[in-house]
Amino acid sequence: MTQECKIEIAFGIPEHGWLPITFHWQDFHLAIDASDVPVDPVQQLVTMLIQLNKGIQRPDEILWNLEPECYYLQIENISHQYHVQLFHATDFSSSRTLIKEFTGNYSQIILPFYRELKKFNSYAYKAPHWDKIDPGRIDLLTTLVSKNK
Repeated sequence: MTQECKIEIAFGIPEHGWLPITFHWQDFHLAIDASDVPVDPVQQLVTMLIQLNKGIQRPDEILWNLEPECYYLQIENISHQYHVQLFHATDFSSSRTLIKEFTGNYSQIILPFYRELKKFNSYAYKAPHWDKIDPGRIDLLTTLVSKNK
């Protein structure tokens, strides 16, 4: 029996608005330090996961800003399969280049993001390092995930 391939995502310890992120899918690996300016990518992940769990097929994307480089993560729900696209741009005004895309099911794509988000939120990070997520949004997400598992 072969083990199901899942996204591996890990958030490190944030420092002054910079969050180490590692992202793996099969043989693809990305390790970056993302900024919380102009938007918080953790808050964007909460929004994306809520939207996907509510049935929105193409939710808001996530921006991992490296100042000036950036990555954009998009996940689209196509008949209960999740199509992931990761783009790179040299800055906000430059065109995007697709660097990785793949498709998986809920347990391969959504649950790993959700579990890492819950883990990250369980730590006591505070400004200026990283803002906590609104507990109501985490509760809503948890309710939605438990219905969709």
